[in-house]
Amino acid sequence: MSQEVSPFTGFVEFAPSFQQREKIQHVLFDFDGTLSLVREGWPQVMLPMFVEMLPKRSDDTQEDLERMLLDDIMKLNGKQTIYQMIQLAERIRERGGHPK
Repeated sequence: MSQEVSPFTGFVEFAPSFQQREKIQHVLFDFDGTLSLVREGWPQVMLPMFVEMLPKRSDDTQEDLERMLLDDIMKLNGKQTIYQMIQLAERIRERGGHPK
């Protein structure tokens, strides 16, 4: 039993360096937008919220906090956002806080 598939009519973005290849076996489809969101500023969306939620220490500087938290966010790039939130919860616990 075969199914007929409608022709694709959506938008496809090709990199300027794209060259057609024969015998393609794998294609990456960024279905949840993870790669696009990082490219479009997702870390800058998450970072202020992370800084706000993290319990402060007297020796913290804004720059140090942002560097640490941005590193956490970027290490989890490509994974679902929940993993970034799990990491934030761990940072909150490390500082004696109680994640909500």
